Amino acid sequence: MESRIHVRGNWEILDFGFDELGLVRIEARCHLDNIGSARVMEKTGMRFEGVLRRHILAKGAFQDVKLYSIKMILQVNSKKAWITDNNVLPQHG
Repeated sequence: MESRIHVRGNWEILDFGFDELGLVRIEARCHLDNIGSARVMEKTGMRFEGVLRRHILAKGAFQDVKLYSIKMILQVNSKKAWITDNNVLPQHG
């Protein structure tokens, strides 16, 4: 149940970024060992791009983070879709 809430929240953030702000690409990061956050990003169609080594300083030590992204919305015949790595995802309903 909790992961569904997070996925729904992520959809809302992506909607806002693409629809309201007109962004063409959105990036997100999570700690390397944060499996839950990585799964939420993947469920919303974000593509894993790689690991940023020693990217942030937290608790006195440099930490690695995973980088995810998703590209702009494509609008065809008044239906929206988000472009991912190798496909087009229909926008959530």
